[in-house]
Amino acid sequence: MSHPVRTTKSVLAVDGERLSVYTVTPGREVPGAYGVVVLHGAGNGDKERCLPLAQ
Repeated sequence: MSHPVRTTKSVLAVDGERLSVYTVTPGREVPGAYGVVVLHGAGNGDKERCLPLAQ
């Protein structure tokens, strides 16, 4: 029997920059959680990039 995967998104503002934090928590078969932080540039968004988080 498979267990659902839970995905959450949080949006933060730090020093004028907007951060979107995505985390994925898999079912019981796979321990741990995985995440990524997306840093959005102010204005035209030219600084958008992904920063992987350590498990």
